[in-house]
Amino acid sequence: MYKLETKKIVTALKSLENAAKGSVRALNEMTNNEFVGSQLEKDPLGNIGLIVRTLQNAQERAAANSKYAGMSAEEISAAQEAEREAARESITASFQQRLASRRKPVQEEPYDGSEPDPDATGTDTEA
Repeated sequence: MYKLETKKIVTALKSLENAAKGSVRALNEMTNNEFVGSQLEKDPLGNIGLIVRTLQNAQERAAANSKYAGMSAEEISAAQEAEREAARESITASFQQRLASRRKPVQEEPYDGSEPDPDATGTDTEA
């Protein structure tokens, strides 16, 4: 019974290693062989987490950049600048709203005549 479990473990690890090797090949194809001879290629099973994270990052970048497909460099630059400006305006508006919500409203009390009016511009002529 124990041998069967060992065989299953070995089979599972071999499958994972083959998948990791295939993933490193895909990374090399995407990056013009940037990972040739690297630790990822030498020990793919030991670095499977890093390989997966690298592929996920590449997928996220590709998805983010897909909206620029078919645009020239100038159009991409203009679109990115417009996005940055919209983000700046959004952050500024949010900041202003928070700031306004923290301010206490100033309520002026009307002058009732019981104390001298501090805003009066007359001179005191009592002697």
